[in-house]
Amino acid sequence: RITSRLIRPLRQLAAATTDSSDQSVTIDPRQYPPDEIGQLATALKRRHDEMTQALVREKAFSAEVAHELRNPLAVIQ
Repeated sequence: RITSRLIRPLRQLAAATTDSSDQSVTIDPRQYPPDEIGQLATALKRRHDEMTQALVREKAFSAEVAHELRNPLAVIQ
């Protein structure tokens, strides 16, 4: 019983980070105790947000590059 209660937040965190049915990871660090698991949840949320922002920037850059390449190619054709 005690072990199950202690491991429950860790299992919830693992489930939140491995749910492949949804592209968005929903980690709310406030749902976890303010111990190592809460710190881990906070770190995972921060890294997820950073990766999401990097992906948005990468997509914007790729779209800009594709646009810049299409214009000269259209003129050449």
